[in-house]
Amino acid sequence: MTRIRTYRYKVLTGFLKDGVFDGMQIGAEEYPGQVESEGCAKGEFYGVWLNEPKIKLNRTDYRDVTIVDEGVYYSNEYMDLCTPFDRFNKEIFVGDTLYVSSLNEVVPCIVEKIAKKPFMASYGIMNRKLTVRPVEGGAAKTINDPRSTVKS
Repeated sequence: MTRIRTYRYKVLTGFLKDGVFDGMQIGAEEYPGQVESEGCAKGEFYGVWLNEPKIKLNRTDYRDVTIVDEGVYYSNEYMDLCTPFDRFNKEIFVGDTLYVSSLNEVVPCIVEKIAKKPFMASYGIMNRKLTVRPVEGGAAKTINDPRSTVKS
């Protein structure tokens, strides 16, 4: 089973300009699941799928990536806002309680801070770091991957 990860994008061009939508990254498909249903990808460019307007935004220039405080610009067509979501696609806010794996145990923690600027966690993966403090007290911890947590 493939886990579907939700992302939040801001559209920078076209009739949806300045709109903010939840969506997902897709490859060359024209819509999510096309490869599984048709057996081959017919799309020409890689891009993202926006859930609410049900359209694909193509990313045409793979070299043009700029990281700023607001998010990550991709070839001036859309911006990934790098909104932190947990493992089950629930948005994380300051003050939320998260379950975090730490030293072979699961610890409930309170989110104290969400990083102002995203960072490149791996090739093509952009995240915002979270600073959390255990509910029972203790030292603050930095979470590099918000999707490794579960929001209560």
